[in-house]
Amino acid sequence: MSAQRPSGRRTRSIGAIFAWPLLIGMLSLVGLVIGLTGDGARDVIAWLLLGSTIVAIAIAILRARKPGHLSRENPTGKPTP
Repeated sequence: MSAQRPSGRRTRSIGAIFAWPLLIGMLSLVGLVIGLTGDGARDVIAWLLLGSTIVAIAIAILRARKPGHLSRENPTGKPTP
């Protein structure tokens, strides 16, 4: 469970904030290196690793459009009447 500030906003550690961007960056970097250093199966692996960025963006967009998602107007995440 995360700590709550008096304003109702959650506090997160630096590690929690940057964990996903670092993972996506590392997957992209590995995908680029693998794609540039080989052919055949390496190309397929490179495409999968580079495609993980697109998948992560799509998931973030879908989660942001979901009703009840945390927003500035509704910081608790509870549906408003």
